[in-house]
Amino acid sequence: MKTSSFLTGLCALALLAGCASPAQQTLHFPRQSKHLENAGRARIYVLRPSKAYTSTKLVVEADKALIGYTGPQSYLCWEQQPGSTEITTRGENADTLRLQTEPGHVYYVVQEIYPGQTSPRTHVLTVTDAQGSRLLGQCKAPSVLAGTGGY
Repeated sequence: MKTSSFLTGLCALALLAGCASPAQQTLHFPRQSKHLENAGRARIYVLRPSKAYTSTKLVVEADKALIGYTGPQSYLCWEQQPGSTEITTRGENADTLRLQTEPGHVYYVVQEIYPGQTSPRTHVLTVTDAQGSRLLGQCKAPSVLAGTGGY
């Protein structure tokens, strides 16, 4: 009887883990039903459309501030003041993209991953709105970590 209860609990945990988002975000996640929550800000998406490295989460930072962690087929999204920003992703290496943002615009950044010696290597690049929208549809939204602040 105890074994059967244990196995039932283990199966329930496995199912819940399968439903969880592979990404975690440390700051406010804007409503996706709106183009922008604040028209005076810029919205940035960092997309990781690859299915590779399913157990590895990669760090995403903007101007050296932690934004969150991406997992396979996931994304992060935030809005910030327009201007120059540096988006860095970290795996076995760190890759940084400089982005000049304008108010009212949406930017799509793709996080590519490649085999490394001990963990995946990462590279970030911008893509067009059409490419970004298509890739966004293939990715899961992040879970937002409790007690996080704004950017």
